[in-house]
Amino acid sequence: PPRPPQDLIHHRCLSLRFTRDSGLYRWEFVHGAQRLEITPEAALMVNDKALRLSAARDGAGLTYVFEQDVHEDLQDGRLCSVLEEWLPAADRFYLYYPGRAHMAPKLRVFIDYFCHKAILPSQQ
Repeated sequence: PPRPPQDLIHHRCLSLRFTRDSGLYRWEFVHGAQRLEITPEAALMVNDKALRLSAARDGAGLTYVFEQDVHEDLQDGRLCSVLEEWLPAADRFYLYYPGRAHMAPKLRVFIDYFCHKAILPSQQ
């Protein structure tokens, strides 16, 4: 398994791309005060989270996912975690939506409300 995240260049990585025009999802790591973002070369690039997880379960390579998305897989041994000492704290959330140019006003209100009211585990 990779030890520091830089070792990922020696492994098959399964990456996520949200749209044809977007870049690959960046993998974020934190170790003490060191923050690192890596966009590994993808052995398999998909735009579907379920397909990416299925490929990981089948042994096609390593992928970067939120722990809550694979909790049962980790418990049952279908997947194993690597680089645990580099995992960032769950102190952020992400909202994905189409570009801002045609954003519905209701969506803007929801985003503003959610950003203001969200209480993350690290803030409790």
